[in-house]
Amino acid sequence: MVKSSICISLVLVLGLCKLPVAKSQREGLSDEIVVQFGDIDLNAIKSYNICSSDSNGTDCFLSILPQTIYDVVGLSINMTQCLAIEQFEPDKNPPELIQFDMFDLNTGTLFLSFNETIRTSSANFSALTLQSFYDSAGGEEVVQLQQGRIETEDEFSTSLTLRLADDDLFELQRLYPRICTTSGNCWVKFTSQLVLDVAGNPVVPAVDGVFSESHSAARILQDSSNPEIVNFAINLNADPARVNFTFSEIVTVNTFNPEAITFTNGSVNYTLTGGEVLTTEDAVVSFTFQLEFEDTIALKAIDDFFTGTENSLLTYRADVVEDPFGELAQPRNFSNALSAGDFTQDSLPPSLSGFRLMDLDNDLMQLSFSEPVDRNTLDFPRITLRSGPSSQVSSETVQLTGAISVRYVTEVDVHRRVIEVVFSYSDIRAIKTQPPLATDIDTSYIELQPGAIADTAGVESSATAVALQAQTYVTDSRGPRLLSFVLDLTRNALSLTFDDIIDIDTVDVGEITLQPDQNGESSEIYTLTDSEVVGSSHFNFTISLSETDTNEINSLPNLATGRGNTFISLTGAALDGINGVDVLSIVRSNALNASDFTPDTIPPSLEEFYIDFNSEMLTLVFDETVDVSTFDATQFTLQNSASNPTRSVTLSGGIVTSMRYVTSFQVEFLRSDLNMIKTYTDFAVDNTSTYLLLTDATIRDSRGNPIVP
Repeated sequence: MVKSSICISLVLVLGLCKLPVAKSQREGLSDEIVVQFGDIDLNAIKSYNICSSDSNGTDCFLSILPQTIYDVVGLSINMTQCLAIEQFEPDKNPPELIQFDMFDLNTGTLFLSFNETIRTSSANFSALTLQSFYDSAGGEEVVQLQQGRIETEDEFSTSLTLRLADDDLFELQRLYPRICTTSGNCWVKFTSQLVLDVAGNPVVPAVDGVFSESHSAARILQDSSNPEIVNFAINLNADPARVNFTFSEIVTVNTFNPEAITFTNGSVNYTLTGGEVLTTEDAVVSFTFQLEFEDTIALKAIDDFFTGTENSLLTYRADVVEDPFGELAQPRNFSNALSAGDFTQDSLPPSLSGFRLMDLDNDLMQLSFSEPVDRNTLDFPRITLRSGPSSQVSSETVQLTGAISVRYVTEVDVHRRVIEVVFSYSDIRAIKTQPPLATDIDTSYIELQPGAIADTAGVESSATAVALQAQTYVTDSRGPRLLSFVLDLTRNALSLTFDDIIDIDTVDVGEITLQPDQNGESSEIYTLTDSEVVGSSHFNFTISLSETDTNEINSLPNLATGRGNTFISLTGAALDGINGVDVLSIVRSNALNASDFTPDTIPPSLEEFYIDFNSEMLTLVFDETVDVSTFDATQFTLQNSASNPTRSVTLSGGIVTSMRYVTSFQVEFLRSDLNMIKTYTDFAVDNTSTYLLLTDATIRDSRGNPIVP
């Protein structure tokens, strides 16, 4: 209250008036009145902070209302101005606690009453002690307050309301039920520094050994509040992960139930299965909880989950924990899930924990890691297969280049710690062509360079300290499979590529068939006969088509004229793999289409011809199959020398009786042409006088190439 120099009129509520009487005066009459203030009036004066000790009475004035005092003739006093005090005696009486009214355990609030007005702002928490008995000498529970908040609104009051700081309240809760659960075990002790009255007099202390019922709480308001998790911090850098939980009040550690906790990112939820509280205390306001290893792994394996505060939310049931008073927690559901207050990102690198499987029957391997990994981050050139341990310098090695596929082996581990790599064709070839690499379990090792893969948090893997040996090995028991083939009719070559190493000595071309369609419905199919293997490597070989096979193929007009009508089928007897297993057959009803095709672009040529004048026939022999339907006899000229002939006859026609696609056929001379030839005695009488000249329009081969003139 601000002091004022104006006159303050004060109506006394309760007081005692004394009149000093002189011997010469009648009783009841005096020119001097002594008024003794009652407690209410005195405390009211002090609460207005007037007539204070620090001003030595200079702020103390008196006014008397009319009809308060009368003279002997009955006239009322009439004061026109305030009177200044002539003599002032300051307050030297210390305040005393008259009652410890109540202690509210819900809020940690103390209510104290004093016998006079005190200056509430002078309250000193550190001067106050709560204890379970009036005398702490016997080793009773004692809580020395440290700080708090003054909740009395008035600066000057006879009551003092103090709210304990959380730490002090938590300490009281921790000692439950040994202190401040009843009036009998809740005593307040304090030094004279606890509080001052308006005059600056320190309170009468309440010390050990002094018994007063006023020091015991008259009433205890029991704690009925439910504890809450108010904050949690995640540390994924620990292994296993740890979570620090902070509660709204003291909780009993042995009541903590991790299975009541569910983490969520808003769409995916995960409920803990167990773990361990890392504290030796029975009751605390916060503790660190170590997750089960499998819970840590499961949380890391979920996409967009547990990677930061924004996707790490917490919900819990009421049975998650109890406070010392047996109150269950205030549950938190998904609509008001609590976000992590702090998040320590995982920076621990994953490591290769096992080379689970080397399977050459399916061309794959399985690797297990210490924590969930992101299969899409696999960096193949950082992975090396070895035929021996790291210390074996002479080991055969293959550095991977890629894969056909990479998948999580969820049937082994649902948390993305096991991946399966199906080797690329180039890598499996490299592996199988470098014996003794991966020929058995003793020659199957793997090593990873740093960064071969990353975990779900993006942390790159560490290097393997030593190469790991395969735990399981599956021998290649499959026959080779034809992956592709190329037919080149310009070179008369058929090239086949397989997915496994082949035994070239076992090739039987008579088990290989070319056909014009995939389903084998056409009759224009051809099975090779006498073609030969002319070149090979581990996975492919080339067949040089014999003249017979080439001509037979070319004789079928709907076979092998383009990639669209070039298919292949073969039986299991066509060849063996290096392991002695038959090649996987390709049935005629599901033939394989050529991956590439080169048509015949080489023109046919006439190799030889014969004339038989007795039968009147001209026999033509070509170096490949020709299309007889394209033959034009008028493009033939017979002459008596290879150059500069003196005699020549150009045929006017001829009669052909032959199949359409052949390598040789006969032409019956027309009578007119035959007579013309016979008119000359020096022409066409023997080999030396018989030459045949033709143009490129004479005939075409089965693929439409004109003959070489």
